[in-house]
Amino acid sequence: MVLPRSIVLTAFNLWLSVLLLIGTTGGSKILFLAPINGKSHWLFMQNFIKALLDRHHEVTTLTPITWDGVRPDNYTEVLIDPPLNIEDIFPQSKVFTAEKGSALGYLFVLPMVGRATVEKSMQSKNVQKFLHDDSLRFDLVILEEFAMDSLWMFAHKFKAPLISICSYGYPNFIDRQSGMLTPWSHVPMWTETYSDKMSFMERLDTTILSLADWMVYKFFHMHWQNDLAKKYFGHLGDLPSLEDLTRNISVVLINTHRSISPPRPSMPGTVFVGGAHIKHANALPKDLQTFLDGAHEGAIYFSFGTYVRNTEMPPDRMEMILNAFEQIGRRVLWKYDDDIDNDDDEAIQNVPKNVMIRKWMPQNDILAHPNVILFISHGGMFGHFEALYRGVPLIIIPFFGDQFRNAKRAQQIGYAKHLDFKQLSTDLLVDSVREMVTNKSYLDKAREISAVFKDNIVHPMEEAMWWIEQVLKFRGAKHLKSHAAHMTWSQYLLLDVFGVLILGAGTVLFVFYLAVRRICKRKSKSLESNKKRN
Repeated sequence: MVLPRSIVLTAFNLWLSVLLLIGTTGGSKILFLAPINGKSHWLFMQNFIKALLDRHHEVTTLTPITWDGVRPDNYTEVLIDPPLNIEDIFPQSKVFTAEKGSALGYLFVLPMVGRATVEKSMQSKNVQKFLHDDSLRFDLVILEEFAMDSLWMFAHKFKAPLISICSYGYPNFIDRQSGMLTPWSHVPMWTETYSDKMSFMERLDTTILSLADWMVYKFFHMHWQNDLAKKYFGHLGDLPSLEDLTRNISVVLINTHRSISPPRPSMPGTVFVGGAHIKHANALPKDLQTFLDGAHEGAIYFSFGTYVRNTEMPPDRMEMILNAFEQIGRRVLWKYDDDIDNDDDEAIQNVPKNVMIRKWMPQNDILAHPNVILFISHGGMFGHFEALYRGVPLIIIPFFGDQFRNAKRAQQIGYAKHLDFKQLSTDLLVDSVREMVTNKSYLDKAREISAVFKDNIVHPMEEAMWWIEQVLKFRGAKHLKSHAAHMTWSQYLLLDVFGVLILGAGTVLFVFYLAVRRICKRKSKSLESNKKRN
């Protein structure tokens, strides 16, 4: 049987198109640097890795957390072993008692964590073996942005373009790297909760903090990272400065969303992908499904994330929370860190009948259940966005980092309530929950924000993949890079131009002044001469 010529041509053209597509982006070799030893960070980054694997790219990842389950054939793992123990910096024993700390002090936290993470990662034998393997090649290097700039030297080693993924918000240095200065007059410091309509005192605070942030970044952070780059990548010969490398980052994917962030200017390669990790809800385990289906007055989901361990909570605080849940009466799902049948854990005794405690909870799927009416959270960005996506109001009890900013900003917008763990009492928690579930304004605002949050041209992960593959296709993104990234401050702010203009105007005025003065003197002498004649 002979197929018609038109069908053969159509099939050939389709086959050729597929080959061209695969040839331009598919099957690329990508180095993904995810060295932060935090489960929530890894789960977030793993979403991007899985999306790349699904698009048939080969991904090699430097990570301290091994792949859970069956490892895909196109995935290679360089395990950082032993990894940095985050508890050496943020001990679990101090999470529930630590003070918030000052805004200026917080500016040093990220650089110190980044420095320690790089040091520990590069000391790993697996990483050293990988670093000195000259047979490897990569088409792209992706780094989780967490003050680990020295790792950009991997991009120098492999002569590959760079992409960063920033999970914690939009810090000012991203603007500087892309070729613009953050306008402090209406863009608040990224650690603060101000809107774009700031009072004089808020603009003053923003200016002071932003200047301090720039000084810490330039004189401490980059100095530390350049030293680390020389220490671990010095065998590569002459190294470019990290300042030059970061100015050549092709695209920055930022975990934020226009629905909750004040409007601000940005360069084309700065892309908001808040919600990229959110997927369609899956069916719940039978016991959870039955529990939530029976919550006719609404259910509450309670989780302090993957780092804060409930087992370290002071017993009196634990008892206070359990008493509050019993008084509230509504069904509560509590993600705990241990099994409830652990006889050694006295704090988990006498659990109210309306509370179900589990060591693991499918958070995204739980928040999607129509009977879940409130999320009590620590304020981490990932769970925060999942609640927003589902239109679920929050009570946020922050402990460290960006959680305080997230809590205050959510409360200002109107879909959440911010509580201080140290001031928490049974009555305060009961009253707060009752206010959240009876005051319809919180639910209305959460649904309003949810509608905007979900209204994207494409799913944020699809957008992220499009940008990544564009960088792969064109071996970088020079067409997105402004020359402003290579200008000095005086050039960028036109201080040199204004200096010349002022000097020129001053010169003209001075010459005019001399001319007028000379004319006046001549006229004065002429008048005196006429008087003497008369």
